[in-house]
Amino acid sequence: MSDRRSYAWIVAQQAADPQLSKSDRTASRLKAAAARLLEKSSYNDLRVSDIAQDADVSQGTFYTYFDNRKGIVRVIFDEYFAILRAAMTSPKPTHEFGKMRESTETFVRYYRANLGLMRCLRALGEIDVEFAKLKRRLDQTWFERNTAHLSRTRLGNEMSQDDIRFAVYALGAMIEEFLYIRYQNPDPAVVRLARSESDVADKLARIWYRALYLADPEAATR
Repeated sequence: MSDRRSYAWIVAQQAADPQLSKSDRTASRLKAAAARLLEKSSYNDLRVSDIAQDADVSQGTFYTYFDNRKGIVRVIFDEYFAILRAAMTSPKPTHEFGKMRESTETFVRYYRANLGLMRCLRALGEIDVEFAKLKRRLDQTWFERNTAHLSRTRLGNEMSQDDIRFAVYALGAMIEEFLYIRYQNPDPAVVRLARSESDVADKLARIWYRALYLADPEAATR
């Protein structure tokens, strides 16, 4: 069964929704096709003809909706991160460690379900100015949201805004790099240390909590 957190799966459901217009369903089929192809190959190997074939439409139909492969991939990223933001703003536990633990697990599960998109964004962010700006803006939104949240906890009375922001940037970069070596380019030693998504999320959240609060996270649940 396909992972329901996969962007390709989500958009494929839209493509099959009879309540949507034929135009919207066709656009969704094209986006789902491009996302599926990116799970198997790199952006450099992505071709408009392959997207059209996978979506079962003509190549001319593709250009009715998108200018080129870069255009469709840009739309995919915009939509995917909107989906991720919505998933991560669902109701959370009342205690701080529970919030960290739940939001981290949500991110880990979506990351793993969309490895092709994450691989593509990482690669494009290093070679394409437009995608580099997109990644920087997405990262900035995430960092600022976490900084604002932590400032409303007791950390706001104990640390300056700059210190909180620095910690969020450092810990966020740690998570991104860890997920890369755990899922994108798996290191067997790392895989042995955290085998399941739940285990990965729990251990990362504990590092976050201990680094920020200098305390054992179990104290947050009492």
